[in-house]
Amino acid sequence: MIAFKSGARVRRMTPALIAILNAAAQAQEELGYPKVLVVTSINDGRHSTNSRHYKDEAIDFRTKGPVRNSMGSTLRKRTFRSRIEMLAGSRFRALLEGLGTPNEHVHVQVRKGEVYP
Repeated sequence: MIAFKSGARVRRMTPALIAILNAAAQAQEELGYPKVLVVTSINDGRHSTNSRHYKDEAIDFRTKGPVRNSMGSTLRKRTFRSRIEMLAGSRFRALLEGLGTPNEHVHVQVRKGEVYP
């Protein structure tokens, strides 16, 4: 199950966002965690000036929080990051950002220099 944090805004559902959400849902199903995968940001919030978030080509997923939303250990977070990147395909990049901080999340975007589809 994928849920959206209050305030996570989708301006337009692009093919890139659909591909990321599909890969995330598949990774969650295969790995069996987290019970609820929470989207924390798409094109809302503060991001770098040229961020793919503002082009509707990036999504952030929560890694910490209540037990049902948490990915657990750092190893599990890294495993989720790698699995979603593999499932999304070579035109996407997944990063585990802010590890150990309150802003920790998995960021997935169309790779720099790539156009999707």
